[in-house]
Amino acid sequence: MATVCKISVLACRYKLKYITNFYFPSGLFVAVSWASFLIPPEQVAGRMAMLITLFLVLINIFLGMTARTPNSEGVSAMSAYIIACIFFVFGALCAYAYLLWKLKPTVLFKVKMNGVNENASLIDFCPPSEAPPPLQSISSAAGDKGQSSSSLRRGGGGGRTGHQGET
Repeated sequence: MATVCKISVLACRYKLKYITNFYFPSGLFVAVSWASFLIPPEQVAGRMAMLITLFLVLINIFLGMTARTPNSEGVSAMSAYIIACIFFVFGALCAYAYLLWKLKPTVLFKVKMNGVNENASLIDFCPPSEAPPPLQSISSAAGDKGQSSSSLRRGGGGGRTGHQGET
């Protein structure tokens, strides 16, 4: 008489966990990086901060994904998807760097083209819209107190400067 043993194994994959933790946020971050093209190129700090932050967040998601998923031989579909998302954000970062390179020639190039001497300051090369504001004069800093600029320089006028009476 032969004995028969039957074993049934049910394996199911929970896809929602991977979609909500990896696929959806990665795709959303890529879409946000596309929105960086709507920001004017003159706002360097905001645009670069957003793109670099998105790039680092995607790398963090990738590292978290590789730590949580089982080891496999080769690249999984989820790894390939997140790597593609990282390259899309990196591409937006490179496109912005190229745009800045084309819009703002280097100071050395302007020196050679304009024939300006090498001792010129960087302010000489700023367009009028980007030039720093003029320094406030000492006499206007005195305000309505009626102090002259010479009394401010000498420490006069009743203020506590620690260097009163110096000329």
